[in-house]
Amino acid sequence: MTETTLQIKMSSPLQQISKWSFYFMLATFPLSLFLNNLFATVFLIAFGFYLLLNQKLILTKTFKKKLHLFLILSVPFLLTLLGSIYSSNPSGALKMIGKIAPLLFFVYYAVYHNTWFSDKIKPAFWFLVFGCLLSAGLSWGLSLVEIFKLKLPISVLFTQEFAYHNLAEKLGVHTPYLALFINAALGFIVYSFYDKQSKISKPFLWFIFIVLTIFLFNLMARNAIFCYLFFGFIFLVKSKNYLLLLSFFVVISALTIYIYNTEKNFLRDRFIYGINIFEEETIFSKKDNRFSRWQASVEVFKQFPILGPGTAGAEEFRKEQYLINLDSEAYNEGYNAHNQFVEYLSTYGFVGAILFILMVFYLIKSTFRQHSVLLMYLCGCFLIAMITESILVRSWGVMYYGFLIVCILSWNIKFQNLE
Repeated sequence: MTETTLQIKMSSPLQQISKWSFYFMLATFPLSLFLNNLFATVFLIAFGFYLLLNQKLILTKTFKKKLHLFLILSVPFLLTLLGSIYSSNPSGALKMIGKIAPLLFFVYYAVYHNTWFSDKIKPAFWFLVFGCLLSAGLSWGLSLVEIFKLKLPISVLFTQEFAYHNLAEKLGVHTPYLALFINAALGFIVYSFYDKQSKISKPFLWFIFIVLTIFLFNLMARNAIFCYLFFGFIFLVKSKNYLLLLSFFVVISALTIYIYNTEKNFLRDRFIYGINIFEEETIFSKKDNRFSRWQASVEVFKQFPILGPGTAGAEEFRKEQYLINLDSEAYNEGYNAHNQFVEYLSTYGFVGAILFILMVFYLIKSTFRQHSVLLMYLCGCFLIAMITESILVRSWGVMYYGFLIVCILSWNIKFQNLE
């Protein structure tokens, strides 16, 4: 057996393993962090060996040409690596490097081998849609089992006791990230309505869209719901679908009036009274401490303005500020900044903040270059999510960022023309 024949025989299975592990990585986003990391690891290793076997791992002709893009989009990993050199928390820094290392491979594959992904993006999205539907079914199913055990009416499924974190964390998925995945799936469903190549019937697409919309609102993730309403409104206006726009406006207005005027309503407390960042805490309402917690991270930045305390180094100093502010919840839970810009500002100082802004600029630039409404929506949801979450310090966020980069850089001409 010649060397070439051996390469061909080994290449095909590796490519199949890479493809299916990539698909299942998408399917497990809204289901299990462990399974998601498992399939991601299999994909990264299998695809790496596939490229190595075909002598495509390093493309010398394009390596230098695309190096600047690779480095800029890899800023989260590079900052983590450099910050670990002077970190006051070496063990925490090492753990963080392990968490964010997959990102380097995703960006490398997306920048230098985007053609491999181009015909796999749409199938991957369908796996994500399936995962979101399965997540909704399992979450509601587990809630119903609990409801039947407690002999409660089924109507309590959509009450406070079985919504928000109580719903999402039945599968161990953090609510804001699950909502981010659902928004991505919803965006693709809307895209599929206009895809002439789609073989999925429109009634079934409507069914999926309605189910995932109900699940999204049941999760009560305010950031994701804002994205849903904001981008949905813009899309309906731009597409001049005035009947749907009127229906959209009537439903949202009716819900808002109902929520606001119902005396004891957890939706009102969550969506209206819960957003009280400019109010003082009283015996009747809990103050939203988001600004004061951001300020705690800013105080850490003031202590280390240039390079910050390094990877995982801000945690200790941030907890000191929580203690000074008498914020027992943030102190006991060890909350991060809950804002990606503030997170990097407090951890890596001015240098981290500037590099983060540069990364965001290139992310937006690369997105708009593709002229894709879906990609703009995905990028917009991701950027807005970073306002209230330190996405790039959590495994869910790291993996999703990797997938987003793959989508943006692999979106081929066939999909572009569709939009």
